[in-house]
Amino acid sequence: MPALRHRCAYFVLKKLGFFDWKYSETSFGRRFVISIINGRKTYVSETWMAKIIVRLLGVTPGGFIDVGVNLGQTMLKLAAADPTRAYLGFEPNPACADFAEELSRANGLGYVVVPSGLGAKTGVAQLHSCALGLSLGTCRAT
Repeated sequence: MPALRHRCAYFVLKKLGFFDWKYSETSFGRRFVISIINGRKTYVSETWMAKIIVRLLGVTPGGFIDVGVNLGQTMLKLAAADPTRAYLGFEPNPACADFAEELSRANGLGYVVVPSGLGAKTGVAQLHSCALGLSLGTCRAT
């Protein structure tokens, strides 16, 4: 029963704190606390997007709305470019929304992440998630 052994090992390692910890990383000229929760972390990348955000903030006043927060990559870019700018993010995946809220909290950003998606009509929909490399036929509802 290798699956049971793997689950037991995961449970023990998680209880010992092997999957939940924090470290510091300097990105886009600012130092951030990056949380690792259940082995999940954000990756600070896409320097081209950081440059676009800086240019947009220079020409447009007001808050920043992030549709599809994921793990907070854009949130960190905004915090580096203008930490005083209001931020409102929407993320339908509960695990990602929780992660992004923790990222905001750990860095003292005070950003708001709404755990829902946005769409053309009001209603409740089923969230489908796919692991990388899988075809759409193997996606599962969460």
